[in-house]
Amino acid sequence: MIQPKLRGMAIALIVLLPICFIAICFLDYLLFISLQAGAPKGSIGESTMGVLYTIFLNLSFLYFFISVHSRAFTITINTHENIIIFKNIISIRTKTYNLNWFDGYIETQSLSRGGPYKMLFFIKNRRVEKIVSGYYYTDINELTSALSPIKNLGFKKNGTMLEWRAIFKMPLNI
Repeated sequence: MIQPKLRGMAIALIVLLPICFIAICFLDYLLFISLQAGAPKGSIGESTMGVLYTIFLNLSFLYFFISVHSRAFTITINTHENIIIFKNIISIRTKTYNLNWFDGYIETQSLSRGGPYKMLFFIKNRRVEKIVSGYYYTDINELTSALSPIKNLGFKKNGTMLEWRAIFKMPLNI
């Protein structure tokens, strides 16, 4: 049985997520209150910029939440039973898959301030079903070696495009 360990940075992101959500809700509340109070004549530009800033902040947080939510899970691979278990840390939802259920996985490499890290995209019916990021796990190479029952669909250079397609559940060109 293989269980990759979460990095400290992944745990920090998971802890910061609710704090950021509370801060954004508070900023939204303050903006709403200031707009309800009524702006002085001639200051419509400031309130418009505040609304645009809030929309941008909310969309940024939504993207951050979706990306963390889709990657923040504990993984258990049981090689004897040929299953992989994903338990989401944020929603605490557990999904169990037979390793043969996936059509394959694609490897890619992404960059961060700490350097490059490996990412695995599990594919089913030309769509990304699960994403495993080396940014969150310390021993992703051990995890990759346990995936021998799943077909390796190769290495793709453009991992960012795969991530966007995964978020919007778009089919891949494999």
